[in-house]
Amino acid sequence: MALIECNECGKKISSTATSCPACGAPATPRQDDKPLAATKTQIGWVKKVLIVAFWVIVGLLAYEMFGGRMSNKELSTRVKASMQESFRSDPELAKYNLSITDLTVVNLKGNQYEGLANVSYDGENHPLSVKIAYDGESFVWNVDAISFNFLAEVVLQQQYQELDEQIDAVSKQIEDGMRSYRERNE
Repeated sequence: MALIECNECGKKISSTATSCPACGAPATPRQDDKPLAATKTQIGWVKKVLIVAFWVIVGLLAYEMFGGRMSNKELSTRVKASMQESFRSDPELAKYNLSITDLTVVNLKGNQYEGLANVSYDGENHPLSVKIAYDGESFVWNVDAISFNFLAEVVLQQQYQELDEQIDAVSKQIEDGMRSYRERNE
């Protein structure tokens, strides 16, 4: 036998009593007693589900950050090496002896990354914007041609020098031809 509270006056009465001896109200268990017990059980399940969900999310984040994907720094190192090799092996770029001094990579979204490379040419650093796609195993990178504008002046100077040399050669041929003509006609 347990003591319960009367629904009307709140005094303690026996759980086996049919009515409250103090106020005469019928002795029935409180309506909210059982739901309170059920609510505690429900809260227990909700806590368990939330704890499991929390650890699943932590596990997924840890896998995303550390498992199966290289860090931005490691990706930066690999892309930098790949770019440097391309600069050395590409016939158009090899003649400029470009050297990548630094590459910083950030994740934009999903497998899309963007980087900023510092490229040294003739003792000066020039920034290059690099777009990178990385799927967890391999990567590809791309540098827009406009990023190499710093080489435009160099290319123009080389072309002017070549033109000057060609003009000098044609001028020499013309002078030689004129001299030969004068010598024949004198």
